[in-house]
Amino acid sequence: MTTVLLIHGINNQDNSKDNIEKTWSDALRNASDNAGLTIPDDVKFIAAFYGDVLFEETESWKKNKPVLTPMSVESPDEDYADDELAELYLEFQQKYGISDEQVSEELDARNNLQAQKRMAKGIHKSWLKAIARALEKVLPSKGKRVARAFLSQAAAYLYKPGLKEKIDDLVREQIIDRLPEDEKVVVISHSLGTIVSYDLMRRLRHQVKVKFLLTAGSPLGIEIVKRRLGQPLICLPNVDKWVNVSDSEDFVALQTKLTGETFGCDKIMNFDQLDNGNEDAHDILKYLEHDIVAKEIVLSL
Repeated sequence: MTTVLLIHGINNQDNSKDNIEKTWSDALRNASDNAGLTIPDDVKFIAAFYGDVLFEETESWKKNKPVLTPMSVESPDEDYADDELAELYLEFQQKYGISDEQVSEELDARNNLQAQKRMAKGIHKSWLKAIARALEKVLPSKGKRVARAFLSQAAAYLYKPGLKEKIDDLVREQIIDRLPEDEKVVVISHSLGTIVSYDLMRRLRHQVKVKFLLTAGSPLGIEIVKRRLGQPLICLPNVDKWVNVSDSEDFVALQTKLTGETFGCDKIMNFDQLDNGNEDAHDILKYLEHDIVAKEIVLSL
């Protein structure tokens, strides 16, 4: 029997463990059938679920921010973003060629005036929200619903004190600690879940053996994500094969290929020209429905 571990990403607060197991496995089975492949009957799909925790922690982080008028003269120092948090947003702004003028248009006149006066002191949190709004205007239709959700939840996961550790430990307890000793598993991860899966596989490389790792729509190539993960960024020695897939219009996969140059590992197989259709280029079910993805997974089972 092979166990397939499923690790989801952002914007899953209304989802559930059972639904992830059903929809992901159904998408994979459909693609396998279309490719003339068969998933063995004894394959077991087990999903971690932290979407509710991530959403609640992100919302509480927002609510704890100062309530004074953004950009006002009385605005406290806490209204300014930490440098690393700002870098996450600024990296996307730069990648998509969005000017400061375009960002400032997303602020009202009063806030915009104060922002221009006080940018020298640091990046104001309202400026970050304006970057997200500006991104949604320039992204293809397939990315518009992703920008704000990803940036806010990824920022909370990466920078809210203790949250990354809380979610990583939750995923470990749910799907890894219960594995039989010496069992080799397949890991399918998506979006923010690729950060969770990579860091867990790195930390537990002497404990968890992986036949196949899929990272889909991954933000692992983002500079500030790599810095938060810390060195060394490695080709996971406990993973027999690592495949990374992306759609060129997937907003989250800022670096569509994970290579020695973009991530520090030159042994990752990349399929970076997948087409997930016109609705949502970041959709995990669309990724799993590709014949080439199904083939890579099924042949590893």
